[in-house]
Amino acid sequence: MPLRRWLCLALLICCCWRCAPSRGDVRLPSIFADHMVLQAGAKLPVWGRADPGETVVVKLAGQELAATADQQGRWRVVFEPIASDSPLEMQISSSGSDKTITIRDILIGEVWICSGQSNMDWPVRAALEPAKEIAEADYPQIRLFIVHNRASSQPQEDLVGQWRVCSPKTVGDFSAVGYFFGRKLHRHLKTPVGLIKSAWGGTTGEAWTDLDSLKADPVLQSIVQRYEQSLPRAAELRVEYEKKLAEWMELATHKDPADSKTSEGWAGIEFDDSAWKSIDLPGTFEGCTGQDVDGAVWFRRAVEVPEAWAGRELELNLGVVDDYDVAFFNGVRVGSTGPDTPRAWMVHRSYIVPAELVRAGHNLLAVRVFDTGGSGGICGPVEAMNLQPRAKPQADAAATIAPIPLHGRWKYAIELALEPKRHIPPPPSPPAGPDTPYAPANLYNGMIHPLAGLAIRGVIWYQGESNCERAFQYRTLLPAMIRGWRRAWGQGDFAFLIVQLTSFHAPATQPVEPSTWAELREAQLLTTRSVPNTALAVTIDVGDADDIHPRNKQEVGRRLALLAMKEVYGKDVVASGPIFRSMTIEENKVKLKFDQVGTGLKARDQCLNGFAIAGEDRNFVCAEAKLAGEACDTVIVWSEKVPKPVAVRYGWADNPQATLVNSEGLPASPFRTDDWPGVTDERR
Repeated sequence: MPLRRWLCLALLICCCWRCAPSRGDVRLPSIFADHMVLQAGAKLPVWGRADPGETVVVKLAGQELAATADQQGRWRVVFEPIASDSPLEMQISSSGSDKTITIRDILIGEVWICSGQSNMDWPVRAALEPAKEIAEADYPQIRLFIVHNRASSQPQEDLVGQWRVCSPKTVGDFSAVGYFFGRKLHRHLKTPVGLIKSAWGGTTGEAWTDLDSLKADPVLQSIVQRYEQSLPRAAELRVEYEKKLAEWMELATHKDPADSKTSEGWAGIEFDDSAWKSIDLPGTFEGCTGQDVDGAVWFRRAVEVPEAWAGRELELNLGVVDDYDVAFFNGVRVGSTGPDTPRAWMVHRSYIVPAELVRAGHNLLAVRVFDTGGSGGICGPVEAMNLQPRAKPQADAAATIAPIPLHGRWKYAIELALEPKRHIPPPPSPPAGPDTPYAPANLYNGMIHPLAGLAIRGVIWYQGESNCERAFQYRTLLPAMIRGWRRAWGQGDFAFLIVQLTSFHAPATQPVEPSTWAELREAQLLTTRSVPNTALAVTIDVGDADDIHPRNKQEVGRRLALLAMKEVYGKDVVASGPIFRSMTIEENKVKLKFDQVGTGLKARDQCLNGFAIAGEDRNFVCAEAKLAGEACDTVIVWSEKVPKPVAVRYGWADNPQATLVNSEGLPASPFRTDDWPGVTDERR
């Protein structure tokens, strides 16, 4: 059965079970399921549905609780904190049914939600060294839950997803930042970790914020008003967007000039590929090889077909391919996906191999992949890559043979390497609609509200790129979103760890540049100063000028884990880079004091760059800088061009030169000492 058909069938079964249960049956949200992790050291709410008036009994770890379903059929119990080193079972029964639901293999540990836009959604299979990371991801006490994308104009009670035990077969599609964060926690705390990924690329902060919070704040009300005013023009705005998107695609991506190697036998079974290099798939070409290549790459792999499969149709499953592909079996083209397929880079490939091509023993697969820009390759996941008979009658001998896995070692060669397009403008923003991910509160309703109330330790948040054009407003939006989530959970001020935007676009050439990205970073920094139990992971040094999705998610996850270790778990570690504290002016010099310096400030590569200084004319020039102070917590900056300085900025650009770090090598957050009007101050 093709993967897509299997997923649709599973989802249909799940929806039917939840939406039309037998009378008297008790129902649970999807988050309560086999392999889940329950939060250690916390009271544990469990809830669901039953017929009104029924008594529901829930048993867990020696505790037995009962609740009566209200007139809407809702019930809820709250267990006292549980400590257990062994897997547990939860049993749920109701007075109106003789059926008992048993949830197995429950661990007690640390539960974190991983949310945001594409850099949080970015999978392990597309991060640095994906083959190595996937192969080593054997952590049975790390559990992964992926919330399926859903936008809704109304708050939902449930979502689609399942808990999975972390392994090389399951980790590839999970959030790379989330996984590397959880892995470090698990290694250092020696405790189970449950990670819930609820993220969607290209989305704004307001989509993740509840509607009441947006309507209650005068600064945010314009977001809702603008959306409501746009609804009558939804069709017109969609046409305008599609036109702008086509223009942007023309500018930002490459077109395939056509295959030049099939005629030379690259797809054939007799072709000698001994000089080709090897690569482990699934994964992006960039992530697996470290080469930044747009264009056409060929992949080849031999497969041994069992005798029982000879002379019958097979199903070739490759998983997701980014962007376009042509697949060959024994030199014959068996399928392709090209520009006529919307969002081709997200589509799972499943092709039929004609029976006359299939022979027992040695066979040859070849796949030509064309990448239009950014990352590209055969991206899996692992379990989606296989070769199997198309039909499996029960009495058929072929049905007893497992599918042939296709992940692992392939040969590759580059047919066409095109120069990556650099410094392109961002794509146009899609118009919001009632059930789109771009409307205010729609992702909160569909992907966060169903989780509210689950006992958690905290949230890691990587988002902001889509709000850069309204960065000043984000100073209000992000705190409002955090308060709204905490209010919905009812568990106090749980930890909220924020990834500050990294560097992007062309490297800075001026001392200070008008920068929406710098202003968004400032909004994130200010949030951690005004909202309790929040912290900032600075990533200004791990960006990519040409890619909004830098591959080094390992370091981002590590820095988030450092924050959690210190701020949440009380470990004695240096968890943050230097944070600006205060400024004093002494004649023509400015003395800057910093917190979070570890054993002292340092300059990466022995060169202290990134500071700019201005007088009352607000004209910034490059500043000289040196380290000072007994605790080495001070930087003194000056310029002969500014005899009476009044303001300093550091790292103030989309992609600045910024070399100030602490003793642990963690970078300082960009900052400014002035409050002069910025690029986005008036944007709402």
